[in-house]
Amino acid sequence: MPETRETASAGATARAREYQTMTDPELERLFGYQQISGTQSGHMELIRNQGLRMAKLIRDHCPASRETLEAITELQSTVNWARTAIELYPSGGSTA
Repeated sequence: MPETRETASAGATARAREYQTMTDPELERLFGYQQISGTQSGHMELIRNQGLRMAKLIRDHCPASRETLEAITELQSTVNWARTAIELYPSGGSTA
């Protein structure tokens, strides 16, 4: 079922409440320096390289347009979120 404005708004409100109830240690974990292992570094590099590969594919096969720029911007965001997940959850555990 496609997301409507109402469901999107409800989801945003739920996420806002979640952040408002975060403890200091949870916030410090999100914004603090995270030591990464060699394995994590390798995973991050793999994701970054695949993101770069996909960005070049988009650039080379899509017309120059706002949508192409948006696709690359969203891909950059996706890579950054994936790298953050590796940094925050070094054991590969689920966040759910």
